[in-house]
Amino acid sequence: MRTAYKRWIVVAITIAAASGTLGTAPPSPQDSSQKTQLSTSEVDELSQLAGEYLQTRAGMVTTAPPRARISNISATPAMANRTSDEFAQLAAKGKRYEQVDGGYTKAVVDVTVTDSSLAGTTATIQLTEDTRLYMPFTAAEVAEGAPEYEEFSLPHTVTFTRSADGTWLLASDKADTGSGPAPSTQLAEPDAAEDTGGGTPDEDEGGKETPSGTDEPPVPDNSTKDVKLQAGYD
Repeated sequence: MRTAYKRWIVVAITIAAASGTLGTAPPSPQDSSQKTQLSTSEVDELSQLAGEYLQTRAGMVTTAPPRARISNISATPAMANRTSDEFAQLAAKGKRYEQVDGGYTKAVVDVTVTDSSLAGTTATIQLTEDTRLYMPFTAAEVAEGAPEYEEFSLPHTVTFTRSADGTWLLASDKADTGSGPAPSTQLAEPDAAEDTGGGTPDEDEGGKETPSGTDEPPVPDNSTKDVKLQAGYD
């Protein structure tokens, strides 16, 4: 009886120990999607990279677009392709400006980071772009009232991806243009709300026996189409 009793105690202790081991979950690895703070040096580095990208972008619409385009900016393949296409369109846009009224002679861009975060290998920075696009007016013309430059401030959300060797690659750039006119450095997007249908479905179109009106439609005034803002954004 005593031997059996001792054996039962040993078995009970073994089972309890095993239960305790199995019931304790191992520490889970850190979630790569959890946001953390970037260091001051990292924010400074990303701010400089974003500034170089936006400076090059703004320079595309001037009369002397920079030769160094996206090839000199470290970016993901998808962002490099997208930006290369956009830079080509902006350069063509700058040519049209030059033909209309002389275009922009130079661009000066400053960026101010307002927020930043890091999730795994992806860094996101919120920044404000302050850009001046200079007009081709002389000092005398500016003194007489001609605008020296067009100025605008534009919020951006820019993301970077850290590569295997530690290099930051530009991954995306989303500008918040709001509901007003887009700055000259942005490409206008088609209006998704534009109605291309044949009228309101619920409106009364009249009977088929009623003839249509014969009045000539009003001629739209296109005198202001594709005219660049001279006063700019302040």
